[in-house]
Amino acid sequence: MSVAKYTADFMTKQNEGKIKYLLKRCIRDLAVVAIIVSIIFMVMNRWIAEYLRLRSSLLYTVALLMPFIFLVPIVRGILQGRGQFAALSANNAIEGITKLVVGPLLILAGLSTEGAVAAILIAMGVAFLVGFFPLRKLHRGEAEVFQVRQVYKYGLMLGVMLTSLTLFYTADVIIV
Repeated sequence: MSVAKYTADFMTKQNEGKIKYLLKRCIRDLAVVAIIVSIIFMVMNRWIAEYLRLRSSLLYTVALLMPFIFLVPIVRGILQGRGQFAALSANNAIEGITKLVVGPLLILAGLSTEGAVAAILIAMGVAFLVGFFPLRKLHRGEAEVFQVRQVYKYGLMLGVMLTSLTLFYTADVIIV
């Protein structure tokens, strides 16, 4: 949401260079955060698996999914902020179709739950990569550097607000 808001702001000012910088910088910064979260998740794998009574292999697959959980919304936020709604819808559809096709194939191949989670990983990876095709025009111009801190600050406030709202209607499930 934060990336979409700032992209829309830059679009109204016809500042493609800042959008290009926003895309590159957010991917770089959040990729680092995602890798750190994945590593922490992998280190804590044994304890999480014991507590939730899950297989470690399933949690390793989830850890591999972390980077895409962080990165796909950046590409989609840029698409939304630029008003490329057809491309955004296609990106969401591609993710869903990939899950629908790859998931059953991996499960039938004997990967069970890990296959289903791997299908999510593959679908998000495909969505991330395909999301760059409608943004190829951005790669032509020069990136215009600006303070990205304001985007992250807005995103953090937005994250706290959305998490708080979500807790209102999911607290009972979490407690159970």
